[in-house]
Amino acid sequence: MQAKSILMVLSAMALVTACTNDETIEMNQGDGITFNTVAGKATRTGSEATTTNSIKDFHVYAFTQGLEYMNHDVTKTGNTWTYGDTKFWPESTVDFYSYSPMDMRRGTVNITAEGEKKIEKYLVAGDEDFLYALNLGEKKADHEAKKPVNINFRHALSQIVFKIKNTNPNLTVFVDGIRVEGVENTGDFTWPTKGTAEYWDGSEADTETDNSWGTWNIVYNPKEAERISYNADITPIMGEGLVGSKEAPVQDLTVKTDNSYKGLLLLPQTLNPWITNTGDVDADGDPIYKITGTARVLVKCRLVDTETNVQLWPKPEEGAVTKFVGVSLVGETVAEADQAAQVWKQGKRYVYTLIFGEGGGFNPENPDPENPDPEPVLVPITFDVTVDNFVEYPQDLDASVPDSKPGK
Repeated sequence: MQAKSILMVLSAMALVTACTNDETIEMNQGDGITFNTVAGKATRTGSEATTTNSIKDFHVYAFTQGLEYMNHDVTKTGNTWTYGDTKFWPESTVDFYSYSPMDMRRGTVNITAEGEKKIEKYLVAGDEDFLYALNLGEKKADHEAKKPVNINFRHALSQIVFKIKNTNPNLTVFVDGIRVEGVENTGDFTWPTKGTAEYWDGSEADTETDNSWGTWNIVYNPKEAERISYNADITPIMGEGLVGSKEAPVQDLTVKTDNSYKGLLLLPQTLNPWITNTGDVDADGDPIYKITGTARVLVKCRLVDTETNVQLWPKPEEGAVTKFVGVSLVGETVAEADQAAQVWKQGKRYVYTLIFGEGGGFNPENPDPENPDPEPVLVPITFDVTVDNFVEYPQDLDASVPDSKPGK
């Protein structure tokens, strides 16, 4: 959709999910099975980034000889990972299936020796990371001299971050909330069939490129999605507001930490954008938009004319300091079933820049039930000029001296 009409531009940036610059940690030096962990630089909303140095716990299943060999919580104390009584290496190879956090409250774990390896009905909280890892065919001979199993975690979710820009000097913008609505929040996650030991450090162009990435199965339900919403953790822009400029820089809305962002962590999925451009134009030549889906971003804002301080949104008589405007939520474009689709992929950070300038989004409340199409919040003042022709009034003039006292 055009930025001038919906005030949003999507910048899709790959989220580093396994950084080779992360410092690894020396592990338990016992004679049994020990672990190293590597985690990427995704963040948890409301917490610091989940990295190699900040991951605190995980759960691991181990299988060998067709049997379950380990089913353990693993926690870090200082620089040492511990899991209870020591388990020793068998002569046969061992496969390790790991996930973090170890307390899997968001879904049902179904990992067995001969069956599928998945987490069913995982309900995305929006503020909790979900990491997974797979190590296949680990051998005792490769772990002599107390060498640990290197577990490289990947991020199963997508991260959503918001920025803002105001390019119109006549507009001042105040923002105190952002909400994502109309997206799916539940799915079944299945482990990959290829190990995750190889780092994905962001140098590759894409995620989900081979069998080392897990898969999500989602039963799409637009009616249920309409009721789902997530509030983003942002730094409000109030006070004097954000005054527009032709050379306006982009600035952060999502709260930023020393390491990364406190972005929303949401389910990778095919998005169903709220509004689409029909490709047609109205009598004035403006694009015609239709409400066709559910996925949208609501920005709680106030819009003011900079020069006169006239309030443009919301209506002054409503008494609200700020009010939501809506923009359609898009992702990265991929081909699905020979059609272009908007998607979020696991392990990626999607940076949305809200550009206020030529438009102000759409009214999400649809006040006119007989005309449910989206209503623009800001309608630019334009002019079309016509000039009335002079009306001809014929008049004869008498060359004689007129009577100075007419009527007598």
